[in-house]
Amino acid sequence: MDQKCPNSADHGNAHINRREFLQLAQDQLAVDRGKDADCVPLYLSGSRGSLFKFCLSSHGYTLVAKGVEAMDAEDLLYESKIYSHLRDLQGKFVPVCLGVVDLIKPYYLNSGVYEDFMFLSYGGRPVLKGLREVNPTVVKKILNALGRLY
Repeated sequence: MDQKCPNSADHGNAHINRREFLQLAQDQLAVDRGKDADCVPLYLSGSRGSLFKFCLSSHGYTLVAKGVEAMDAEDLLYESKIYSHLRDLQGKFVPVCLGVVDLIKPYYLNSGVYEDFMFLSYGGRPVLKGLREVNPTVVKKILNALGRLY
């Protein structure tokens, strides 16, 4: 149990496995809707998809969900496959990826209709955001992580 997790008291004494998390998340996302839902947009979008803050209500696990529209579902599965190849780097240099679910009911944000979610651990703050001066130690860690990717 990660005692540094701000929600550790909500997790209980035993963790659920990845498959159970994904099933519970899929079920929750089908019924937990509206302004008090435990899935809210972060209003951060990229070329494929948008980010949501998701909390598994029953256990208090809070993660980032990357939502994509149907036309980008294959790309999301490919991204998930890449994360599986980086398993030994997950939680250290890249976020932990729990997998992808096909939503029972789509999520709507702006003009997007999101049908698939990939769940990732929070990875801290973006490397370059708010960085005024380059720290050589940080640069070394980044280069080391990039080297391990290739």
